[in-house]
Amino acid sequence: MSVLVRGFLYRIVFMALGFVISLLIAKQAGAALFGNISLMIVNAAVFQIVTGLGTDAAIVWHGARGGDVFKKKAFTFTLLTAAAQILLFITAAFVFIHFFGRSILSHNRTPGIFYAELIYFSGLVLTEKFSSLFYSQQKAALCSKILAIVTFLFIIILLTAGRMRTLMLPDNLFWFFCIIPLGQAVSLSAVYFYLFSFSGQWLSRQDFSSLINFSLIVFLTNLIQFFAYRTDYWIINYYKGIDTVGVYAQATRFAQLLWLAPNIVASLLIPQLASQHKAFDLRRFGGVIRLSVYFSAALFFLIVCGAWVIYKEFLPKQYFSGYTALLIMLPGYALFTASILLAAFFSSQRMLWINFTGSLICFVVILSADFILIPQYGIEGAAVSNTIAYSATTVYFVYLFIQKTRTSFSEIVKFRKKDIQQFIKKTEL
Repeated sequence: MSVLVRGFLYRIVFMALGFVISLLIAKQAGAALFGNISLMIVNAAVFQIVTGLGTDAAIVWHGARGGDVFKKKAFTFTLLTAAAQILLFITAAFVFIHFFGRSILSHNRTPGIFYAELIYFSGLVLTEKFSSLFYSQQKAALCSKILAIVTFLFIIILLTAGRMRTLMLPDNLFWFFCIIPLGQAVSLSAVYFYLFSFSGQWLSRQDFSSLINFSLIVFLTNLIQFFAYRTDYWIINYYKGIDTVGVYAQATRFAQLLWLAPNIVASLLIPQLASQHKAFDLRRFGGVIRLSVYFSAALFFLIVCGAWVIYKEFLPKQYFSGYTALLIMLPGYALFTASILLAAFFSSQRMLWINFTGSLICFVVILSADFILIPQYGIEGAAVSNTIAYSATTVYFVYLFIQKTRTSFSEIVKFRKKDIQQFIKKTEL
């Protein structure tokens, strides 16, 4: 089995387990608490992007291109940036509590919630940092395997302890969710230090400059794209309330299953494409895009049917009002699967300005549409905004890819039986 396929399969398992634990928490928490948790996730991600300055992508790219010496330097850079992010969070959280009397991520006034959010954010940062180090070492499959095992253990704990009423109390469930990324981070770091070493190496001025220049462009791109992904949460919360955010968040989680394959493949491809030791095969990349499109097309119909069953048979009734919004947003999410892979290609070739422009287009379109549609149409209006923005962005990325590589449109979308045959062959043990 090829390294790329093995990494893909392990990542699929990890993401699927992540979806399961999210579904279990949504069922137990109810729309209001799940909306609160979703708001914390959004705010934590924004703070992580702002304080991280795109360094995770820089670690993967430079680690893949450099030798063992640069990987030691990347380790030093990783620890420094992680420490800086956590210290910035602590400072900002204390300032926010002092002036507004509530926590910075979930806007919760419960005493002691700061510590839960600190644990969550620290775990989030460290998980991302050590994942980047694993990827730079071409150990993506191992990274995903560790994350999958830890997530599975948390599912077992949730199912077992779920019979105890104390865990189902809102505060306890909130704390449980916050501990998950910390458990993942501790496991990743332990295995990383066991396999590699604690040793680092200080960066030269040239190394530091290269990392920062790459990071800043990625940071701006990621920040804009994230606002495009999640501005609707804040606008919905303002106009419709936190319960509606919970309903909408669950609908988007179903839709984001379409991005499962392309996101995993993109994260695996960047170090492969960026490596100076491996020849880049444009035809092979075209096959990867087509396979991802096939997978997403099949998943589209599974989500439509599967979500209906889960809404009706598993989740509380209040969540079902998000099903219509899900159906509206799915076409846009499906089209955007191609954009995710094309953005990975542009990133690996250091054509970062293309990704930046694409993110800007997506953000401007979705923000404008959100302010027009959400006040009147609620989460259905937000779903329409998503479909319009993601479709426009995909057209832009496809056009630039064809122009830069002189590839025909059929290379991206045309069904080829050999793509399936090659995938089956590579998955054979």
